[in-house]
Amino acid sequence: MKFLHSKLDVADENHFLKSIAGVLAKGDEIDLAVAYWGLGAVKALGIDGSKKTRILCDLMSAGCNPYEIEQLLRPPFKDKVEVRHLGGLHAKVYRTPGIVIVGSANASMNGLGTEATIGTIEAAIETDSADVLADVKIWFNQLWEDRAIAVDSNLIAESIAVPRGPRTSTTAATFVDLLLDGRPLLRKRLTLVHIRDSASLKSIRTFKKQASSNYTKAQIEGLADDELPFYQAGRSKAEIDRKCQPGDYIFNCAGQELSRIREPGTIKLDENDCIILLDDHRKHLLVYDKARSEIIKTVSLTGDDKLIMKRTTKRFLALNSEFFEEEGRYAEDMPDEFFRMMQEERDRVNAKRRARAE
Repeated sequence: MKFLHSKLDVADENHFLKSIAGVLAKGDEIDLAVAYWGLGAVKALGIDGSKKTRILCDLMSAGCNPYEIEQLLRPPFKDKVEVRHLGGLHAKVYRTPGIVIVGSANASMNGLGTEATIGTIEAAIETDSADVLADVKIWFNQLWEDRAIAVDSNLIAESIAVPRGPRTSTTAATFVDLLLDGRPLLRKRLTLVHIRDSASLKSIRTFKKQASSNYTKAQIEGLADDELPFYQAGRSKAEIDRKCQPGDYIFNCAGQELSRIREPGTIKLDENDCIILLDDHRKHLLVYDKARSEIIKTVSLTGDDKLIMKRTTKRFLALNSEFFEEEGRYAEDMPDEFFRMMQEERDRVNAKRRARAE
């Protein structure tokens, strides 16, 4: 067992970065449960994509740099390096089959220091105890299999949108503001629906049968049938695939719920029906450029937005009760009447807020 530290002497043989990088270099596989990653951490730790590596991080934390993680999704890393997001992770565990280091330092230059500088004051224990290694492996595998979410380009985009102070905050509008003032930016990536009916037993069975390959156990465990993250389309898979794709959004006006379509998008039920896989309870909508390659705006779904959408939908359907019966509509294709009502409801909410402030 060895005590590791930082801040005392960067040349010390027990210096944090030197010790961790050395341990990882000797291991034939690597497991890292480290919450926050800073710029340059991948290179500093010697992660080069040459060996099997699993990384758990809290990608949605303001302390985790999404650009550092994003590179791990590309060559030369992507074939052997897997990254999963685990909200609430605060551990700092660096494990190989023969050694584990458990301490206080995140994978950042402040936490690890560099060969030329010393970061924050950190400490850790390095051990090759077989009992400890076995316990760490069990703990890591449980988090990896049951609770963590695979990191993909969509999750990276959401992480980039997380406010991190003036340098990286991209939040520019609310959901209703976008619908009223920026609809051309949507480019058919947001569909409005009004779904109240329960999904069929056939669709529920199909979802449960195939969910294991698309969701982690933690994401669907304990959910009632009417809480499962999918919509039954009532349209053929081919038709839905033409209209929307993974990464697009669906807003259910019946429950004021924003969802993002999840890979692989749809699963066929029969020739005339399919289910759409979702990531539910989205709080932000990402607006991309025309090529869908770069985020140009991040939109928040607020409590006021949900109230405005609820009131607008109620008024609109009172006059157009069968509007949503056939299919959903792209947001920018909704009638002018719908947006006029939305503007009136936004004005009401804003007026009430100003009155409270006076």
